[in-house]
Amino acid sequence: MLLKQILICSAVFAAEAFAQGPPVMAGPGIRFLGAEPGRPGQVVKGAPYTADVTTEFTQVLGDGNRIHQVTGERMYRDSEGRTRRETSLAGLSSAGNSGVPLAFVNDPVAGTSFALDLTNRTVTRMPWRQPPPSGSATRNQRPRLANPNLKTESLGRQTIAGIVADGTRTTQTIPAGQIGNTLPIQVVNERWYSSELQAVIVQ
Repeated sequence: MLLKQILICSAVFAAEAFAQGPPVMAGPGIRFLGAEPGRPGQVVKGAPYTADVTTEFTQVLGDGNRIHQVTGERMYRDSEGRTRRETSLAGLSSAGNSGVPLAFVNDPVAGTSFALDLTNRTVTRMPWRQPPPSGSATRNQRPRLANPNLKTESLGRQTIAGIVADGTRTTQTIPAGQIGNTLPIQVVNERWYSSELQAVIVQ
């Protein structure tokens, strides 16, 4: 199974993405009870961009059949750290519909987050929560011990779509018998990080 995510960026930010007035809940449709899926990232100021994100998923089944899916998103970030992510939820789509177009806006300046249904023109407004500092530990968290089955190596530096990025490859080995596997399994992940944008652009 292969999951690959590519972030193609440009250092141009569309200010119109955040130039709208305060939204109001209106009309029928899907009501979003939470904001953007996943843990919100750190606030990054002074590094605006717009980006097209392509996620490719490939799985080879036991009979040789292959499942290959490609999804796309649009991302924005302004110089104050506000972000907007435009995506779709294919799982909520009906027959003949490619997905429900959504937008998730995080505004740390105003302390507010929004989840927008772009089809029905409805919005759910929520308080924005400051994510914990990077590398912070909880009170009961213990220091991590070195994992002999985990290896990280540098892939050097290269320019991807005009952006300089540093690459790392992480290889995790699952020993035979640990999860019922008869042979060791290796899980390899490559990650390319841009210090200028403070973002992963290929993973």
